[in-house]
Amino acid sequence: MKLSEILARYDAAALEALAADKIDDVLHLRLPKEVLIDEIADTIASFSYVSDVIASRHPPCFEILDLLINAEDHMIEVANLRAMVRERTTELIHIADGDDSLGLSKEYDLYTRMLEAAWANDTVVDASESSMLTALRRELGITFREHIVLEHGERVRHFWNTPDAYERERNHLIRSGLLHSIDDRYVLPEELPPLVRKVWSIQLPQDDFRRLLAYLSNERLYDLLSSYGLKVSGTKEEKINRLVNNYVEPPDLLDRLTIYELKDIARNIGAHISGSKSEITERLIEFFRNQEDLRIEEATAEPEYIEPEPKALEWDSFQHLFQYLTIENLYEIADSLDGIPKSGSKSDRISFLWQSRYSEVTLLGVLTNTVLRRIMGKLYLPTSGPKDEKIARLIDWAKAQSGVQAESVEADVDDGFIGSDHEFFEDAEQEPVVSHEPGKPRALDAIASSYPFLNLSQQVVLAVLHELHSLNETELERLVARYNIDWFLLKAEMMNLVELLEEHGAPVVQIRARGDYNVYEYVGS
Repeated sequence: MKLSEILARYDAAALEALAADKIDDVLHLRLPKEVLIDEIADTIASFSYVSDVIASRHPPCFEILDLLINAEDHMIEVANLRAMVRERTTELIHIADGDDSLGLSKEYDLYTRMLEAAWANDTVVDASESSMLTALRRELGITFREHIVLEHGERVRHFWNTPDAYERERNHLIRSGLLHSIDDRYVLPEELPPLVRKVWSIQLPQDDFRRLLAYLSNERLYDLLSSYGLKVSGTKEEKINRLVNNYVEPPDLLDRLTIYELKDIARNIGAHISGSKSEITERLIEFFRNQEDLRIEEATAEPEYIEPEPKALEWDSFQHLFQYLTIENLYEIADSLDGIPKSGSKSDRISFLWQSRYSEVTLLGVLTNTVLRRIMGKLYLPTSGPKDEKIARLIDWAKAQSGVQAESVEADVDDGFIGSDHEFFEDAEQEPVVSHEPGKPRALDAIASSYPFLNLSQQVVLAVLHELHSLNETELERLVARYNIDWFLLKAEMMNLVELLEEHGAPVVQIRARGDYNVYEYVGS
């Protein structure tokens, strides 16, 4: 069921209670039911919201969502869910306690010690500790699903495995609006499974992974099980289930195959076989995730031409409007729609959106109402009304700016109010500007004056973040290379910067977890 269909069953009081901590407007005015449903659905069905709700949760939150994600129509009988969660929890404990549960090539003991320390601090893992664990996982090459298994181990599970653990996590998901009870069934809205998988960095649903593994021979499955330290006996189906049920990650498994084996799978399912090993791996994962293997006849047919959606704006007006989006907003649009490159400078990303086959309505429609209101606030536009009205208002505003945009955009960029390009990341290979003169960030002097307790490297990073408003990890890496900053563990360095700022009463940087990577935002004035 779609989220809007589920919310339509709620009465006005229930909707307002659900919206109370999600929509600012509901605090000061009574919105029409249709508008309220649109606002709530738009907020809940966003990656940032889902990430905030589940990124730092504890078992058995994973079991509840994993069961619903893999259930038919994402529904489970209310009377059955508790027993199913208990059974899945028992399975994970069995995997965690088994001698052959995980391979021995990673620093599982070190990670478990850190995980145990985070729990022991105050018997809960808060957002900052979760971010540190995410950074550590990335450095050690430990996947989220391996984290889940380790969290069910003997050294950690006594912190969370309490009699009310199921009710605690179920009620949290219900209060947040991710989980709903409809006609004696728990329902996960159909928009949410892809977002949950993205937060958890789960590349393939279990059934899709099983179909991929079915293309391997029984002998090859034996070899793969042996390489993971898992039992190798049983039928082919049992071998496949053992790999899936032990949370083996598809990219890691495919990396253990030769490029010739990958090409054989691609050839058998009608996918392209050209490219490097990593490119073929990504192609196979996307192919099975989109279930194109179930439509081999269609996949081998001549691709259907898709008529581009007409754009309402000329290039100058389009560029002017989209300059008011942050780099994170532009990334979210590209990540949500097919065929749009996700990397590049801000001006590159805007050009990619312009060159795409999508209209401004479709592009802006990816953004949440909260983001649209923030953009409209910068433009002094009314922020009320349904989402489609907000988008129409923004497009009309851009049309009216024809002939005046060059001067106003330049002024905004100089003031640092938009996440502009500034060419920081255009030439990371050039000779580093160690002295930061004259290619230093424009805000460096002001940052150095305001935050003298920071060292020069921290001031440079903060100055760039101040001008761009947000940085993802790839951009942070390029920034470090561009200015020859001697940082090794970037996440740990950023966490240290945030803590140092907070210690001096200046919490101007916010870290948002996006699965296994972070986005860093400047939230100061």
